[in-house]
Amino acid sequence: MGLKILRTLFIVYGLLSLNNQVYAQCPGGVPPQQMAQTTIASIDGDMESFPFDQFDPSLGTLIGVDIDLKVTGLIAMTVINYNTSPRPYDVGVMRKDEFKSPGLGIELIIDTTVNYTTPTLPGSLHPGTPPAYFDRAPNNPALGEPPNWDSRFVDAPVDREVHQAITDPGILAAYVGLDAVELEYSLKPGFSLVGGGGQSQGIITTYATNIDLTITYTYCPNSILPGGNKLSFQASKKSNRNVLLTWTKEKEESNILYTPEVSFNGQDFAAVGNMQSRKPESDATVVKYEFGYDVPANTNGKLYFRLKQLSATGEISYSGVKIINIQNTDKQVLSLYPNPAGKQVELRFNTPQKQKLQVDVINSVGQVVESKGINLNGAQQHTFLFSRAHQPGVYFMRVFNPATREQQVVRLLIQ
Repeated sequence: MGLKILRTLFIVYGLLSLNNQVYAQCPGGVPPQQMAQTTIASIDGDMESFPFDQFDPSLGTLIGVDIDLKVTGLIAMTVINYNTSPRPYDVGVMRKDEFKSPGLGIELIIDTTVNYTTPTLPGSLHPGTPPAYFDRAPNNPALGEPPNWDSRFVDAPVDREVHQAITDPGILAAYVGLDAVELEYSLKPGFSLVGGGGQSQGIITTYATNIDLTITYTYCPNSILPGGNKLSFQASKKSNRNVLLTWTKEKEESNILYTPEVSFNGQDFAAVGNMQSRKPESDATVVKYEFGYDVPANTNGKLYFRLKQLSATGEISYSGVKIINIQNTDKQVLSLYPNPAGKQVELRFNTPQKQKLQVDVINSVGQVVESKGINLNGAQQHTFLFSRAHQPGVYFMRVFNPATREQQVVRLLIQ
């Protein structure tokens, strides 16, 4: 597969329109900006994953994602008549292409069948089971060349353009961060061969696909602080329970309100407190501020922090976004009651379970004898009813969290 990735940054001021998706100006009259990444690739197999950089939240607030996909290519098929007499054939070439993007799931891009009523194929000079390869070139038996199986190529061309626009904040969160976002393209070719009778064969020989894929981020940039009043904002993790926010300001002024803000998805920010500015006696004095943020219990993953500044004249500006990774070390502990159990057993957790869990019952030789998905909806207990009676003995209960990839295994006696 040949793969070429081009990344460009372009800025558009005023009202933006991209494939009929209109983005108005940002709050305060600040014009939105755009940046785009493009991948051009040829898919040789049946599936390809395309990684793109996520939107860097330090640049501003993401308000839209546009995905533009152009697909070209073809499926080539060889039809072979192994019979000694000419035979007519009807050929159908099928293709189903799917595109998967975070938040939108799978979209069916192409679902088509191209039918060909082919001319009659001449009879083969050498009927019967074909060898591992066949030669389409004219043969000359007098020179000892291999016999020629009469064949014919048919192909189904592909040319399709697709546009996806994302503005839902809940979906936009998947595109924000400092990692990669994966877009996937898959295709499933097939064929049908009808008529002729006797021995015949259809072979998919090529399903070349060319992809031109562009992802465009539209965002409201962070307002630039007035020149000469330099603000430096930092966030540092003191523990998995506390983050220290600090900022320094040169040439500080009076009556400025600072508001630290936090986001759990890089998109939706909420205030966590306020601090008034302190004007020093000398303009040469750099003022330093500190603000402690208590991380909510059971928080895991990235937290996004920024600082809002409201001037005495009502002007609002924001700092760049700082990212802190929280790793909750509070281990979830699972216990079973009663143990030994009969027809049911109660799963007890030491923390609320807000995500779906997969529960497997495993016998002493490692076989999964029962499997069930459960949802506690924030509770800490769940009564697990066995779907059938199990032979008395030693078993294991395995609880797996697909979202966090964590699992716990507890020994269970069934009587």
